[in-house]
Amino acid sequence: MEAVKTVARLSLSHLLKGLPENGVGLQVARDTWHPLSGRFWEIVKVEPKKGSNEHLEAYGFFYFKGLRKNAEPKRIASVWKYGWMVRSTTSSGQRTEEHVVMAQGELEEDFKDQSRRDL
Repeated sequence: MEAVKTVARLSLSHLLKGLPENGVGLQVARDTWHPLSGRFWEIVKVEPKKGSNEHLEAYGFFYFKGLRKNAEPKRIASVWKYGWMVRSTTSSGQRTEEHVVMAQGELEEDFKDQSRRDL
């Protein structure tokens, strides 16, 4: 029987904490959003939530059908929902796909370790 690889479904806060500069400059999307919909957030600011170093608040621009929908950065309300993933890098090339894949792999390992401890 062949083993099936499962990908950890991460909250946006957990995903961003594992990326360089907390993911600022990257495009992120929910795994339930169709890839061709052009629906994603571009992260422009990440800061710790007041009173907590564990929780993050993220701000950015929302895009739908590839068009920016807000003129000013907006707080992303669903940072604790699971199923976020890095969509791509910015056009300026600040990050490479290798860094993103490496960070996602490290987060998946952390998630597996945490799951084992919870058992």
